Amino acid sequence: MRNLGVADAVVTGRDYVGALVGNNEGRVGASWASGRVTGRDDVVGGLVGQNEGVIAASYTSAGVTATGGGGSEITGGLVGWNRDTGSILASYATGAVSGNREVGGLVGSNERGGITASYSTGAVSGSGLNVGGLVGQ
Repeated sequence: MRNLGVADAVVTGRDYVGALVGNNEGRVGASWASGRVTGRDDVVGGLVGQNEGVIAASYTSAGVTATGGGGSEITGGLVGWNRDTGSILASYATGAVSGNREVGGLVGSNERGGITASYSTGAVSGSGLNVGGLVGQ
């Protein structure tokens, strides 16, 4: 998908939640989202919940929150979980992010994924382990 945008999104789900894509295994290019993304459990992102594909030249200003009790893991401003073959290029997130653990301004958990020329500027808060301005874990 390319050149797509979602304005003032209000997206709520349980797991693998994103304003634009829940689980990306393809390519997201020159795309954006604004609004609010809420996950009741794990893997929540401002643009994409889980990324195993490519995200390039894309951004989000969406606020991101994971609200589950003992869960609320893997929450990121742009991507919740960037894993395996996942690649993030020249992309950014500016919204506030909150969750329990593995919370990051850009990516909640980066597991063998790649991140290049990307940044985050939003406030980040987590009540558990592995909380970071750019990447939680």
